[in-house]
Amino acid sequence: MGKKCIICYTPDNDERFKGPPEHIIPYALGNRELVINDVCVECNKLMGSKLDIVITTSLFASAYREKYALKGHSGSVPSIHKIF
Repeated sequence: MGKKCIICYTPDNDERFKGPPEHIIPYALGNRELVINDVCVECNKLMGSKLDIVITTSLFASAYREKYALKGHSGSVPSIHKIF
């Protein structure tokens, strides 16, 4: 039996698992190693656009990222001074 996406349960077919791995803790919070390869490209994008964005743009996370100069996929570090 082949691999299935742990979110949508769709079986691996052709290009569904060809994208980057899903970061268990968002990349923008400094995670470079804790990843899972059992999430399809579509679900990985959905997680990033719906869940990770909420987590990484919160006031606390933005302050943490600014303090430790943690860049996201865009290559930028947020500034909490722009929020106020």
